Amino acid sequence: MYSNFDYYEGAFKNSLKNGKGILLLNDGGKYKGGFKNDYYFGEGVLSTPDGSSFTGTFDTVPVKGSGMLNYSNGNRYFGNIENRKRTGEGEYWYKNGNHYSGDFSNDLRNGRGTMIWTSGDKYSGDFSKDKITGQGEYSFKDGRFYTGDFVDGKKQGKGEFIWPGGDKYTGDFSNDNLNGDGAYKEANGNQYFCKFKDGKKHGDGKYYDRSVPGDWKVIKGTWENGVLVAQDGVAINKNNSNSNAGSNNQQNNSSQQNARMTEDATAARIKLYDWLKANHSAREADIIQCRKDRGYGASIARMSGHCQRAEKYIKELNDKCYTYLKEYEKYTPASHISDIKTIMKEASAGIEAIR
Repeated sequence: MYSNFDYYEGAFKNSLKNGKGILLLNDGGKYKGGFKNDYYFGEGVLSTPDGSSFTGTFDTVPVKGSGMLNYSNGNRYFGNIENRKRTGEGEYWYKNGNHYSGDFSNDLRNGRGTMIWTSGDKYSGDFSKDKITGQGEYSFKDGRFYTGDFVDGKKQGKGEFIWPGGDKYTGDFSNDNLNGDGAYKEANGNQYFCKFKDGKKHGDGKYYDRSVPGDWKVIKGTWENGVLVAQDGVAINKNNSNSNAGSNNQQNNSSQQNARMTEDATAARIKLYDWLKANHSAREADIIQCRKDRGYGASIARMSGHCQRAEKYIKELNDKCYTYLKEYEKYTPASHISDIKTIMKEASAGIEAIR
């Protein structure tokens, strides 16, 4: 039953409020609508001192019902309430256009729900005490996508992050970033298995290079803040102690330059092998057909489109390999240098065979 009210005007039955009436509460609130045995019942409007109002259907449990709640700040809620608080399923529209749909408890987002921001971001998953906590999926407007664990609105625990270009990380997260053990797969198929710190590769790990057609190269490396400092057991960014500060700075700059060149060499090598893979099958067919054309005589071979394309391809292949070695041989592991020289040797043998 209600108590401590300033004023009630309406119908009574058996000395209890029953039927239509108006109740003015001592805290400045107001209820206008149906009553049953002293409780809000049926259609009614409940207004609060701050100017917010709830319009809907009430049950006989004190201040329990479902309907529309309009807040004085311009926000709106449609769903269930209990004891003047959002409880159960409902939808909440923010004045700025953001929207939440899902579970509420004690006037807060609690349980499963979906939050959509006007920025275009969207989250579906668990909420706790009005914060994104638990498991869920977060879609960013720019196409990035995360699915996994959250704590207080931040990525924390196990999860998977996918970038628009196709890169994917699966592993540990903390403080809303890549931190801990994880696997990073690039869109081109190359993969890293190592530790991460603040979103960057940091620590020992393995790099699986798929750039060689039909083969995988496994590189053991050590990264610091995203920079490769050791590869296949060979230090790249090595700082030697020296009492001369100027000498130390020079060594540091040289080490950083070596690290950058090693990264550039890896990228250039991947680009070279991707070109080889993209052109190899078609040009191999031209080389085979050109050899057949040679059987009909040199003049036929010279007019053959197969021979012309094959010769052009082999020349371009040698040029690309030579340019790579000229610029990056110093920063390339011996195994890759051997592979590239073998490719050039086979190409030279091939061009002799079709001339």
